[in-house]
Amino acid sequence: MKRIGLFGGSFDPVHNGHVLRARAALEELSPDRLFIVPATRSPFQPEQQPAPPAARLLLRHVAFAICKDCQIDPQAFARGRMSHSFDTIHA
Repeated sequence: MKRIGLFGGSFDPVHNGHVLRARAALEELSPDRLFIVPATRSPFQPEQQPAPPAARLLLRHVAFAICKDCQIDPQAFARGRMSHSFDTIHA
């Protein structure tokens, strides 16, 4: 059985702090894979207008490219609505 981790958030904009947290999770928890799950819309910032999804996904791929055990999971974008952790875990 593989160990996975989920690291979700709006990542809008993605920054070094996000990458550092991902790397720390990989080092401390040793999951086989850490899925980066950018939210379509943050439930904590409903008034914020996010950047276009294609641009946000591209920036995440670039930012997390140095994390060999990280994988960008675009499923929240496919849902096209406000994202909740429950939806991601259920899927």
